[in-house]
This record gives sequence, structure tokens and C-alpha cells, in this order.
Amino acid sequence: MKKRIYSKKFQRSTTARRAMFRSLARSLFEFGKTKTTLAKAKALVSHADKYLSMAKTDDLSTRRRMLAQLTNDRKTVNRVFEIAK
Repeated sequence: MKKRIYSKKFQRSTTARRAMFRSLARSLFEFGKTKTTLAKAKALVSHADKYLSMAKTDDLSTRRRMLAQLTNDRKTVNRVFEIAK
């Protein structure tokens, strides 16, 4: 029986794929746009939405979780919270 596939693998391991999406999300929030393939951009939409919905509750624990997920870049995290307002 064919199972539903949640997301594309992009021929990368789990850690490399996670790092790729972190990097794409950081550049999207920092510069407002990214230059990437259409498939990666479509997959990035769900990741960016998760970050934005998490940033709607502006408290210390969400800021720390966001810092942990976006590799301790305070400038980008502050920008995400500004966009989410």
C-alpha cells in the first residue's frame, strides 16, 4: 500500500535537509526574498508559516525556541517577530 509522503527529500540526509531549510528561512526573513528552485521554495512555505505562527505569541520561551531553530541569529529572530505582528 502506498503511503503518503510528507515532504520531498531533495537527495539529502535529514540533517542536511534541516540545515538547508534553516538557511533558506533565515535568508527569506533577513532579506525578504531568496533565489532558489521552485520545489525548494514551495517546501519552504510551510516552514516559514510555522515560524511566523510561532512568533505570534511574543514571549521569552518562543524567542528562545526560535533562536535555537534559526541558529542563534538575533537579528533574524527579531525580524521574524516584527513581521508576525
